[in-house]
Amino acid sequence: MLLSLFLLWCGGGERIQEWYTAPWYMLAAGCLGVALFRTINVTLPCLGATAMVTLIIVGQLLTGVLIDAQGWLGTAARPFDMFRAAGVLLLLAGGWLIVR
Repeated sequence: MLLSLFLLWCGGGERIQEWYTAPWYMLAAGCLGVALFRTINVTLPCLGATAMVTLIIVGQLLTGVLIDAQGWLGTAARPFDMFRAAGVLLLLAGGWLIVR
């Protein structure tokens, strides 16, 4: 917490009064962060650290592919071609090999 306050102070402060002008997905990131933190606390003892981190990374990369393919969040749409499909298959295979 002290480090966060220090970084906020070094950055000249933020305009927290203007929170309502932030895009919805930036505000949702806080709620999703809490959900991820809670999920990690529950699943870490069951799955182990390696499986948990692997599943988080695979999920984030698959979400990135989906956002890119659809052009969500103000990004330019990038088509889902055979190279991306091969990358997704390799990603899933690697995740499966690590978790099994």
